[in-house]
This record gives sequence, structure tokens and C-alpha cells, in this order.
Amino acid sequence: MIFLNSAKTDFIRILLLDDNESFLDLTKIYLTKESQERLIIDTLADSTKLFDVINEREYDVLISDYEMPEKNGLEILAEIRKNPIYSGLPVIIFTGRGREEVCIEALNLGADYYINKGTDIKSRYKELIHTIYSVVNKKRTEQALKESEEKYRLIFENNEDAILILDLETKRFFDVNPAAERMYGYIREDFLKLHVKDITVEMDKTSEVLNKIKDEKIVIVPHRLNRKKDGSVFTVEFKSSSFRYKNRNYLATIVRDISDKIQKELQLKESEEKFRELFEDIPTPSYEWDVSGAKSFIEKIKKQFPETYKTEIMKLSNYYEINKRMKISRVNKAGMFRVGNRTLDEFNKDRYESLKGLFNENKKYAYDMIRYFVENIITQEFETELKDKNKIIYLRVSIFIPQANRDKFDVVWMRINDITQTVIERKRVAESERKSKAILKALPDLLFQLDKNGKHLSFQGSKKDLFIKSELFIGKTVSETLPEHVAEIYMYNIEKTLRSKETSSFEYSLPFKTGIRYYEARMVENGVDQVLTIVRNVTEQTKTKNALIESESKYHNLIDNIPAVSWISDESGKTIFISSNVYQVYGYSEQEIIKGGEELWFGRIHPDDLESVTNRYQLLFENKDEFNIEYRIQRKDGKWIWLHDKAISTELKGGINIAYGVFMDITDRKHAEIQNEAMLSAIPDMFFRMDRDTKIISFRGAEESLYLPPDEFLGKTCFDVLPKDVASMFKENIEYLFESENEITKFEYSLSLKDQPHYYEARMVINGIEEVLAIVRDITDRIMDKKELKKSEWKLKSLFEQSPIAQSIRDYSGVKSHLNTLRNKGIVNLKEYLENNQDELLSIIRKIKVINVNQATLDEIEGKSIEEFEKLTIYFDPKSQPYLIPVYIQIFLGIDENKFEQSFLLNLKIKNGLEKTFNIIQIVPEEYRENYAWVWVKYLNITELEKSKKTLAENENKYNIIFDLVDDGVCILDKDVIIDCNNAMVRLFGHKSKETIIGKSIIEFAPKTQPDGQYSFAKIVEKISQAFFGEEQKFLFRHKKAVNQKIFDAEIKLKTIKLGNNDLLFGVIRPYDFKY
Repeated sequence: MIFLNSAKTDFIRILLLDDNESFLDLTKIYLTKESQERLIIDTLADSTKLFDVINEREYDVLISDYEMPEKNGLEILAEIRKNPIYSGLPVIIFTGRGREEVCIEALNLGADYYINKGTDIKSRYKELIHTIYSVVNKKRTEQALKESEEKYRLIFENNEDAILILDLETKRFFDVNPAAERMYGYIREDFLKLHVKDITVEMDKTSEVLNKIKDEKIVIVPHRLNRKKDGSVFTVEFKSSSFRYKNRNYLATIVRDISDKIQKELQLKESEEKFRELFEDIPTPSYEWDVSGAKSFIEKIKKQFPETYKTEIMKLSNYYEINKRMKISRVNKAGMFRVGNRTLDEFNKDRYESLKGLFNENKKYAYDMIRYFVENIITQEFETELKDKNKIIYLRVSIFIPQANRDKFDVVWMRINDITQTVIERKRVAESERKSKAILKALPDLLFQLDKNGKHLSFQGSKKDLFIKSELFIGKTVSETLPEHVAEIYMYNIEKTLRSKETSSFEYSLPFKTGIRYYEARMVENGVDQVLTIVRNVTEQTKTKNALIESESKYHNLIDNIPAVSWISDESGKTIFISSNVYQVYGYSEQEIIKGGEELWFGRIHPDDLESVTNRYQLLFENKDEFNIEYRIQRKDGKWIWLHDKAISTELKGGINIAYGVFMDITDRKHAEIQNEAMLSAIPDMFFRMDRDTKIISFRGAEESLYLPPDEFLGKTCFDVLPKDVASMFKENIEYLFESENEITKFEYSLSLKDQPHYYEARMVINGIEEVLAIVRDITDRIMDKKELKKSEWKLKSLFEQSPIAQSIRDYSGVKSHLNTLRNKGIVNLKEYLENNQDELLSIIRKIKVINVNQATLDEIEGKSIEEFEKLTIYFDPKSQPYLIPVYIQIFLGIDENKFEQSFLLNLKIKNGLEKTFNIIQIVPEEYRENYAWVWVKYLNITELEKSKKTLAENENKYNIIFDLVDDGVCILDKDVIIDCNNAMVRLFGHKSKETIIGKSIIEFAPKTQPDGQYSFAKIVEKISQAFFGEEQKFLFRHKKAVNQKIFDAEIKLKTIKLGNNDLLFGVIRPYDFKY
């Protein structure tokens, strides 16, 4: 279990534990907002479930309350620290319990920090945020340091090559890896006693390298003799780089035993000699060229034209010069027919003359024949064409540079095959395919070849009619690429076609951004278990047909789509006509309503509304009064809805008195009005409408906060129902509103209710002619909290003095006043002014008053009194402590900008030259923010943290030097995904940086299959699985480069490693080169 979320991110995951769920919600909202959502917070109210939660998810820090019903915060803390799995989880106790003994016990049990909630909760939240960042930063640095050491040790101990760390001052070994022990025959303890001269044979050359390393970052020595413990001498190559660690200079050296390499090179040379002997009997024309003169000429052009040398080489005059210097020095029997009776000198001369006639029409061939030594290609095989006397000849050319000649590139072996007939046949096939494709392309239809499972095998036709791009559906089934209902149609017709052997026809439609498109498809059997589907776009024909149908229904739809329902009823309430859209509103059809009579309408009106609706309907016919009413009615499905029903006239028609009307569904509006009413009733404020004489016209709000019940004050003035002094305040503020230009006025007053004082805040706004709206809020709790603040100050002082956390209280009011004076004098750039006027800056610093300092602070500075603290931090000598000047400028700029929370680093020289680093946190409580009269300052000693950071940087440097000195590709894998690698691996795969490799699967750097026919994915998964089961793996694996997809083979070694608490794989990739 990793408790620290150590991913490279600014986000911090927090578990907040408190039995008060309202406080949890408030704290989560505040911390999330103030941290700009960098704090990700989970909450928990039941302390008994803590271990279940932290077992499911990784947290950076736990913030716990003290007093909780099941287990208190200290009991939780003790259990965490005793549990080896969870003991590393940082814990902050954040509680309203202010006793100093609780604080001390919490810190003794291993709490990382203790914060009292206090009464100024906003300030405590600010302090909590600072503390979270401090605690998590410390823990992350410690973990990063540990992981850095682990990574270094992993690379160091698992590298196949020997790694030697040499102390450059003593010339003795500081550290060696196991590979070095195996290579030289010494155990580590003995190796660390050796001087560099004990293992080197050529000490004078070694001394040259040690002197050279001071000026060069990396030194490579390709060939050097070393001595083993048994006295035997062997050949090594090495790469060295220096680094600084813990104030000393060291040299890291990667050593590779190349004895076997030299032996294999000798064997290769012998094998090439044998090839030379067999050269004569190779059945294809083969030539040995002396290209030393041509190579020299090309190098000269490269130096003269480094950017455009390829263009310069292909200029006619230069190309002739190159070919003049290329000499065929040997021809095998199969190639002698080209030489005939000529000597090689004559043959070379004739070959050169023939080039003059071929060059202009054969530039590609001309460059192909010299590309291998222009671009230093060791082996090359290519096909090329040659135009000669109105005839084209196609050649396959194989070129090889012998091992012995690779440094100079002076000799080339070349084999040439005439493949003209093969190429002609290939072109005939391609031409036939091209004609077929042209015919298919001319067709307006889409052609899909599908197998019996609906998989797309191929496609021909216009891509503009495709539902998705062809590259996205080839190889996928219709179920994966088409809407479900269309895919079902396809699969049904595929099965039908293959079963009946007959043509199937069907239609379907697809949604495009521009609208619906319609298609007609014909499907025929075409191969074993395959069908050919010919699809035609019939959108225009379908649209024409649909337009006709739509035109005929427009009139009928028009009346039904009007949102209001039209009706005609007689005097008894029987419906004679109603529009068909009544069904959407009422759930009954027009036929059901007409047939059901008045009972199907008046019989379903809500009982509370029926009498009112019936009376209004009768008045419509009797007095011609307008019928305009809102009422509830029950739908057919049983739901109640609100209707606004309206009829303004009646008419005698055919002897029957009838009314014409319309109604609308207003359910949503009525529900919104009900919700608004509920919302207003939920607001704790009281709303009073008053006239200018303070007469109370109406009231809305919380009656429990009233001085009198509403029926005792409505219609009366404030002077009738309130104490005279309070009533006068209402009158004065009403007059002030009407006589001034202010839009609002507010004031506070108190009333005695049941012998207890209650406090109120009133806000008034003009609410019409000679009328105001008074909004009154009960603020008793807020006022009482302020009074309680004074009572709690002695508790805070006690906790402050006994707290083991270094802190002080300062008064910056004099500083604030001085800064305001400077601003009034016209000082614009305060920072520049303070930097250039040190005397005035010091005078401002001297205005800081230290109100109190706790014992923990005096312990940190090794002092005994406030005076010593002031001397160190306020009355200091700027010459001996100049580092305090920019710190105070930063503080003063924050005060000038009204920053109430500040955090900064301070290096402070204590007694005897000892230097400590503090993270200073300054918080101004809310009640002192106007003049900065009280500032709470905490001093977090982060000296060890800063040392850890420095060590971490040195470790990372040491790790990176070793990592990147190694020539093999080295990587760390999480299953098959690369999470780190060295620069050698970047070069190996043809990438430009680690960022393009990290995060990718090792499978992405391999072709589909391996030389043994096994799928690359299957092989690497098999080897990874075996490595995770503890079996170290060593196997050959084929890879491909990123840029040109060039294939190369490499040996991979995999073994499991432990990094932090994670099981990972350590991989070494060494190119499989015949030179080795």
C-alpha cells in the first residue's frame, strides 16, 4: 500500500474525518475553492470505517477531528502509527478541542501537525491549507529521495556491464556493482580498498584520462588493458563521466569486456577470407570494387557543401569524377561475359565512357549505385532501372562492405541480377488491377465485400457516401461500424444470401450531419462464405416520395400542433368539439371526451376547484361574464395537472347556447410558483412592507423570530408595537432613504425576548411610491460569538504558550500606517523605493511589535526571551544578516496589497553560526484585518527537508549519469508499459526524446510477428509473465525503428524489481550485432 500519491502532479488527495457532517461539507467546499481545486477531498463521518476507506484508496494526508463518538482522533492516530502497513500516512489533528495536553499527546503519538479550529475558522482554514502543503511536500520529498536511491541501486546492481565509482581525490573506489565483482574477481569489500592502479595495466594512459575528465563531460575509451584479481589481462572499452555528490567529486565508469568481441571480429575476418576464396564460384555476376578514390572525392564535397552535398554529388561533372575513381578490381566467372576479351583497365574505361550517354535518363540508377558509400551503408539491396538504347533493363543490386574495409569504405562487393522479365510480369498484373479499379470507380454504387460474420474485407466506390471513413471499418464487422438496427438487417440478408444462393435486396437509412440518407442494397454470393454488397444512394428519390406524403398531412397536423386546445361546449358543459391535441394534454382523445359528456370534464376537476369553475362557467352564459380561471384536473393516467381555461363569448346556434374557448397546460409554471413560495418560506429573514409613516402593510418570513404575532402588528406603526428607540431608528432610516440618493440603508437593534437579549440587522430599500421593504435578520448568534471570542482568548493564549509548534504574535499596525503614508506621498513603486532606501526600510521594520512568543520558538532560536527573538529578527544588523532585507520587503508588499495570508522561506543564522531554514506562515485574523494589529506567525523548521531536497537532486544527477552512460537500452516496465528509459534506448528505437517512448507499450516497437512465426504480443506477454513469476528472462526479440520502420534484432533481459511498494520489471536491450 502506497500512502503518498507520488505521481508527478500538484494535486493532493485528502481524507477528512469528522463526526459532524455539516462541518465536513463546509470544510470540503472551502478547501477545494481556496486551493483552486488542487486539493481532492473525500469525507468520512464514521471513525470505525477509516481503515476500510484507506485500504481502498491512496491518500496523501489524513485530517482528523479529536472528539468523535466511537473512536477519538488520538485513538485513531495510535492505531495508524502501530500498523506497519499504514504507519507512513501523514496525519493532521484539526479539532475544536483546545487543551494543550491534547495537543502535546497528539504530537507525541506521531501527529504531523495539530491545529485548533478556534473561533476564526477562515483563518484556521488558511493555516490548514498551508500545513497540508508543508506536510505533503515533506513526505513527497522523503519518498522521492527513497525512490531515487532505489532507482540508482537498481540500475547500478542490475547492469550487465561493470560500473565503477571512483573518488577523484583519493583515486580509490567508492562503489562497484555485482557485474564489476564478476568481471574483476574481487568481492565488493576488497574492491573498495583498491587504488585505480591496482586494476589497470596502462597507468600512464589512465592518468591521462583522469586529467582529461576535468575538462570533458564524457570520455570514451574504445580499447584498454585491465588486470583481474588472478593476474590475467583482458581488453575493455569504457565510458566515463564525473559528478559531484556530498561535496566530493566522483567518476562513474561503465566498463565492458570486449575480449569476445575482438575474438569474433577475428573469426569474421577469417570467414570473409573464405568468402573471397569462393568468390569465383558465385552463380550471379559479382564484382569487387576499389572505391577509395571515389570515397575521398565525396568526403571533399561533403566538407565543402555540408548541407547540400547530395545535390552537388549528382551534378554531371562531379558524378563523372566519382565514377572515374571507381575501379572494378575483381570479377567472378559469372560476370566475365561482360568483360569479354578486355582487360579490367579497358573494361573500367569503357564503363566510364558509357555512363556519359546514360546519366541524364538514369539519375536514380546513377545515385543508387554510389549511395552506399555516400551515406555509409554497410549492406544494401535495391531494385533499379536502366535505360539503354531505347530499352529499359531492370536490375536487383546487392552491395556489401567487408568487415576489414568498413573503417575506410575503400572496397565494395557487388552482385547484380537482371530481373527485367520479372518486373514486366509484375507491371502487367498491376495494369490489369488498375483497369478493374477504374471500372469500379466509374460506377455510382458502393461495393462492400463481407464475410459470413459481417466483417468488411474490402471496399470500392465514392467515399463521400460513406457513413465512416473506410480505414475505420475495413477489418471490422457491421455490428461495430453501423447502427444496431442496420447491422441486424445486414446480418439477416448475409445469412439469407449464403443459404439461398440468390440475390437479396433491402433498404435502410443512416444519419449524417447534413441529414438522413437512404440506401438501396443488393447482395450476391461472391466466394466461399463471402458476399458482395452493391449499395446505391437513393436519398433524392426517397425524399421526393416523403415530401408528397408530408404535404398531404400538413393541414391535419397544423391544428394538432397549436399548444392551446380549442373547444366548443354547450350550457350544460357537454363538449361539442375539441381539437385533437387534447390527447397530449389530457390523455383522452377527442372522441372519448365528446362521447363521455360533461362527466368526463367537470367530473375530473379537483374537488377544491370544482365549485369555483362551475360558478364561473354559469356566469359566462347568464351574465356574459368572461370565463378566465386556473384549476386542477386529473388526466387519464391519474396525474393532476393545472389548466388555464378561457372563454370570452357565447352564441346561440341551432337553438343551442354554446361557448367557444381555449385552454393551456400551465403545470410547469404552477409548480415553479409553488417552489418559489417554498423557497421564500425557507429563507430565515423577515420581510416587512411599510409606508413612510412606518405602518406595517404586510409580512412574510420566519414567525418564530417575531417580537409579536402578525395579527397584532399588521396595520399598525412601529411606534405602536416596538420600543420607542427602535421605532425611531426605523423612522429615521425610512426618511433617509427618501431624502438621500442611496438605494439601501441598514442598521442594527436589539429587543428583549423572554428576558434574553436578541439582536437584529435591518436592511431597507424603496419598494414603490411612499413605501419601503424592510428585510430583518436575527443576528443574535453572530453577536454572541463575538462576545464569546473574548472569553476564548485566554484559552488560546494558554494553548499558544504550551504548543510545541514555534509561533509568535506580532502587531503590524505601525507598519501599515507607515506604508499608507508613503502611498499618500505619491510613492508608486513601493518595492523599488524600499530597496533603494534601506534606512527607511529599517525604520519600518523597527515598528513591528512582538506581542508574544511561545517557548517552542525560543527553543528553535536557542534563546531565552522575547528580547533575544526581537534582536535576531527585528533589531538585526543588515550587514551580517542581509538575507532578511528581501524577506521584509516581501512581507511589507503583502501588507500594502492587503494580503491576509503569506508564506515564504527564511534562512536564519542562529547562535554559533548554525543556520536553519523555516517556512514562515503569517495569518491575519478577520477582526484585525483593518489595521494589521494582530498577526499570527508560525515557524515550520524545514532544515532537514531542504537537506533532503539537496540530497535528492544529487541522487537524481548520479542516477541520470549512470543511466545515460550505459550503451545498452535500459528501461523500467510496469507490465508491458515503459515508465522510464535511458537515452541509449531513445537512440536505439530512432526517437528524439524519452517523452515519445515513456507511457507506450514495448509491443509498439516490434513488428507483428517474430522470426519464429510467433506473434510479438504473445511472445512478450509470455516472457513478462515468466519474469513476474521470478524467472529471469533472456531472449532474442525483433524490433522496429520509429522513423524508417527498419527492423533489427536485439537481446532482451527481464527481471522483476521492487520500486517503492510496486512490482516492476527491469529490462536491458542489447542490439544483436554480428560484431559482438
